[in-house]
Amino acid sequence: MRWRLLSGAGSTGPGRRPSSWLSSLLFQITVLAFFCTFYFFCCLAESILRHYNLRVFFDIQNLRQMAELGLIASGMGIASLGIQIGSGIIKLKQLWDDVNDAPEDIKYLLEEIETLSDLLSSTDENDNLPRSAK
Repeated sequence: MRWRLLSGAGSTGPGRRPSSWLSSLLFQITVLAFFCTFYFFCCLAESILRHYNLRVFFDIQNLRQMAELGLIASGMGIASLGIQIGSGIIKLKQLWDDVNDAPEDIKYLLEEIETLSDLLSSTDENDNLPRSAK
């Protein structure tokens, strides 16, 4: 009989709220939306500055490159979350398969218990016989 437990299922540390994949996904989407908006405004500001031939005290291209890195990092975060959800689904499937196999395992264990019970009762009956009959 093999039983697998979901790692970390139902265990939260003291003072920690249990996190769900939905709240994590919403956070990742919010970060991605922020970096998309930031990238859009950097590109818009850069085009306006070029159009009017204006100069600013900071480099817009560096801001745009930072926004691009943020977009990449957010995309990687969402991909990581997808991998974690897939891993959780696989573990849940394995647990479901083990639960479905449980009746067969229980039947086997009951047969073993019956066999041991018969063996113990026959041993007990032999103990009650006189010494000469043994």
